[in-house]
Amino acid sequence: MLNVYLAGAVRGSKGNWRNQIHEIPNVRFIHPGASIPGGNEERRTDLYGPADRISVQKCDILLANCDRIEAGHGTAVEIGMALALGKEIFIICPNEETRYIWRFAVGSTPMIYSLLEQAVEVIRYAAAQISGESRCAAPHPQRGGIQ
Repeated sequence: MLNVYLAGAVRGSKGNWRNQIHEIPNVRFIHPGASIPGGNEERRTDLYGPADRISVQKCDILLANCDRIEAGHGTAVEIGMALALGKEIFIICPNEETRYIWRFAVGSTPMIYSLLEQAVEVIRYAAAQISGESRCAAPHPQRGGIQ
């Protein structure tokens, strides 16, 4: 099972990016900010701070949607935690402007994507490899395979 932490906007119209990701066999998506109890969700750092740290520790990949120009302090902290822990980090920056805004994160990680779909495809393929469902190219029909 591949654990993927979804870092990026959680609420409002910018938080809908998570709904674009469909279930993938052998992948568990970790959704920060889900169902925070209490009156003011933004003030519940006593809950989501420790929960996010634990979740980043448990993930295999941190998928950071950095499509926003405005503040993304939480996402930046999550990327920093994942870097410190040696996690795989996939960053989505759809254009040059967001790559500039997120330049410290972009400069610290090898995998930068323009589209969410590109990163999700890599996750799908990695999950198939890890589960053993992905196989190398089929044996050549004339050469056959091990019988």
